[in-house]
Amino acid sequence: MDETMEEPEVKLINEPEVDESDQIPFWARWFAVGVGVIGGILQLFVGTSSLLMSLLSINAIIGSTIQIFLGNFETLVRAAERPSKKAAPWPY
Repeated sequence: MDETMEEPEVKLINEPEVDESDQIPFWARWFAVGVGVIGGILQLFVGTSSLLMSLLSINAIIGSTIQIFLGNFETLVRAAERPSKKAAPWPY
């Protein structure tokens, strides 16, 4: 046999997968979710007030509508996000 041949790497079936999110502290993940929700709520507020103050300009109406849509999207995504299965202080 040729001595330069290497053995193929054998991977175990039950080998645990390393989740990179487990290396981040739970409070940092929850803080990031909270900041995202607050950012989405602020975006909704600013978009709504901008829409009410500038009803005469079509560009402002379009921009405000996009901002309101993105604020809704961000708030819903962040509120539905679960930072980690292990980090949740309550069972889902």
